[in-house]
Amino acid sequence: MRIGYAFNRPDKLFAPYKCDRVFVDTPKTDREERRSLFLCLRNGDTLFMLKPGDLGYGKELQQLRKILSDSDVTIEYPPKPVDGRGRPAKFAPTPEEDKLLRVMWKDQTYSQAYVLRKASEQNGVEVKRHQLIYRYGKRTDAK
Repeated sequence: MRIGYAFNRPDKLFAPYKCDRVFVDTPKTDREERRSLFLCLRNGDTLFMLKPGDLGYGKELQQLRKILSDSDVTIEYPPKPVDGRGRPAKFAPTPEEDKLLRVMWKDQTYSQAYVLRKASEQNGVEVKRHQLIYRYGKRTDAK
């Protein structure tokens, strides 16, 4: 049986992973669903979690993993991150792009909007004005 478990995440995130049963804890449940999960698990079951930290942390996690391995339960995670948490993608141009963007940024014949659009297209992430100022200085500064 494939059983899903998550902590403080919506259960609809399990839909594409075809779990037979899903347990979801919230900070208010005081991990009551996790206790129910361990009562439900049997030998040969698969525990599917969205993130490794959902089960717990530190010594508690080590103890729980030992219990799971002793009862022949396999743990699976999705192949890639589920949610968009964390830092956004960085503005990291190649040296050639960096050189070109510096020239364009300092050259007043190019509009600010045009340079920002070109930087965003080249890097595949939205580049903001403050990022170019931080990297190349103000447009009015000497080259």
